[in-house]
Amino acid sequence: MKAKKKTWIVKLIILFILIIFLVTLIFISSSLDVANQFYQNITLPFTNFLNKFLGLIPFSLFEFAVTTMVILGFYFVISIIIKLCKRQVFKAFNKTLSLFLITLFVLDYFIFTQGIGYNTSNLNLSLYQGEVTDTLIYETTDYYLNLFNSLSETFSRDEDGFIISPYNEKEINNLLNEEYKKHVNLNIYQDDVNCSTLTLSPLFLELHITGVTVLGLGQASVSSMNKDCEYAFVMAHEMAHLKGVAREDEANLLASYILLSSNDPYLLYNGLFSTFNSLLDIYRLTNYSLYEEFVSKLNPEIIYEMNQVSKYYSEHDLLSKVGNFINNLYLVLNGNENGTDDYQDNSTSIDTGENDDDGRPIYTIVEYSPYQLLYFTLYFKK
Repeated sequence: MKAKKKTWIVKLIILFILIIFLVTLIFISSSLDVANQFYQNITLPFTNFLNKFLGLIPFSLFEFAVTTMVILGFYFVISIIIKLCKRQVFKAFNKTLSLFLITLFVLDYFIFTQGIGYNTSNLNLSLYQGEVTDTLIYETTDYYLNLFNSLSETFSRDEDGFIISPYNEKEINNLLNEEYKKHVNLNIYQDDVNCSTLTLSPLFLELHITGVTVLGLGQASVSSMNKDCEYAFVMAHEMAHLKGVAREDEANLLASYILLSSNDPYLLYNGLFSTFNSLLDIYRLTNYSLYEEFVSKLNPEIIYEMNQVSKYYSEHDLLSKVGNFINNLYLVLNGNENGTDDYQDNSTSIDTGENDDDGRPIYTIVEYSPYQLLYFTLYFKK
């Protein structure tokens, strides 16, 4: 009896500590300045310390962690039901308390390692703020189209039209670490990041999930099913999370900046492949004839590869709605009202009320998208 009483006292003490910790984390998250200091000086050093060890594991631990939690959940629920059926109310309550403690611990740990990041300051990446003239748009688009075309001719391609990376996964990881080091002016964690491979990559392909970063496990993991034309972009995005960029749109923007600023042909091609359509989108909305002109100038290999990527994902679409639902729910619960729409790069435009010669509505862009402004920024630095 004394042992049982002691166990109850220990559980109640743990419960009290976990509740206090949860309240403290919520308080920290509610203040921008406090959240920034806590995240930069406590959370990121801790998660990157984990990455120095767990990041060296070539496969991800995410799937094992989720499986373990599901098994534990089933075990406790079934145990509670069985004990209630046997009218062992005290034992059922004891199991319920244990389940609650585990759940509360996981919640505390998640907020400590990942949740607070969603309440920190925005990425301090300076984008173009000058006047966007027709000349600037044309010259920027023309410059990067020619660059895209010239890069596309430097790669070997497989039988499906996809470029073949000159590097393996570890080499890409090392290259990206070097690229990140060039941008010390950004308020991101500067230590190198080790990336892993998703253990169940074929399953994540069907879910349309290309990478997963779990700061609590110290791992940024990339699907091995990603094609080489987008692999570096996905890895740069996941690395951005471990470097302290929690929000998806900002991780995408930082990945784009890192790749488009690179002098490495493979990294630069990945950046262009993942973002160039945003630049073309300006003309799709404002001047469709120029849009068609620029598209016609793209190397056929690029257009074919883009179509092949779309086809690739359409052929692996078994669980995409499930994947989108889970991802969207996760983002919304973390305070991101846009959910998975946060991955999209959108400009703001208004209908002018006029149509072109083919009857298409003509729009005016009143706010350019982050990718479009990034292109203008980088073009001005040339």
